[in-house]
Amino acid sequence: MGCLRRRSECCWRVSVFAGGFTAEAAEAIADEDEDTLYSLESLRSNLLSSVVVRQRANHHVSLLQTVADFASAKLVEVGETAKTAVQAAHARYFLGYSDDMVAKR
Repeated sequence: MGCLRRRSECCWRVSVFAGGFTAEAAEAIADEDEDTLYSLESLRSNLLSSVVVRQRANHHVSLLQTVADFASAKLVEVGETAKTAVQAAHARYFLGYSDDMVAKR
């Protein structure tokens, strides 16, 4: 997969997050063949650095709202199967995250 296409896919995948996300969360919704962390770092540090914004000291990042809106529209365009897979991965990540938080109490 080409670098630009990988970055584009990374954007529409992380568009499922409302607000920010961590690298761990982005990795959890990644396609097994996709290097999401590389793509996120590449987006942040290269010419497209204005697309990803670091939010807090705890390593949360977010897409600029206009980019997030565009990426969300692309997620719809890629088809129901891909969209459902990304949304299911997102749900699994947060279910696991909430289970971990409950276990730590």
